Amino acid sequence: MDKTLIRAAQDGLAIVDVVLRSSRCELVDGFDPRYSRTGLDVQVMQRVASSQVLEIEAPDQPPRRLFRVFVSVGIRWVSPVVATGKRKKKAGAAEPAPEVRATIEATFAADYRMKGEVDKTALDEFALYNAPFNVWPFWREYVSTQGNRMGLPRTVMPLQCLSAMKAASSADVETTAPLPRRRSRTPSHQ
Repeated sequence: MDKTLIRAAQDGLAIVDVVLRSSRCELVDGFDPRYSRTGLDVQVMQRVASSQVLEIEAPDQPPRRLFRVFVSVGIRWVSPVVATGKRKKKAGAAEPAPEVRATIEATFAADYRMKGEVDKTALDEFALYNAPFNVWPFWREYVSTQGNRMGLPRTVMPLQCLSAMKAASSADVETTAPLPRRRSRTPSHQ
């Protein structure tokens, strides 16, 4: 992360809007979270999908330029993988994949008005490290409302986006990280 480039982009951009561009919510067949007796783990994902500079022309207005960043985010509820402890794991052996029970995914577009010329390298750095911060509050609210509508266990997303949790030295565009392990508190229905 180059803070000088990010600062240059911040000086040349002003946020205009954050909008939901696409979403997908799913409960797997045969799974009803309201009556599940097993706990669930949560996994989250965030990545900057793409960015672009747009020339916007409107009647009776001078043309203006927008910088648009698409941020894809996701959360899934999975059955915990239970280690048997019977055998030592062989070197290079893959861990068993968790069984996905529910998923919420979305792509948001964050639009920024360009006040002047901004270097492409600065825009790229801004897209990777700043745009996710602008999208994150919208994503937190979306997970809360959609999860409630789906009957999923209440999940409180972290206040900071995943970019803030990554090591500053990482330049990876895609981040997948588990939330702190929490078991759902699904009531027993007898």
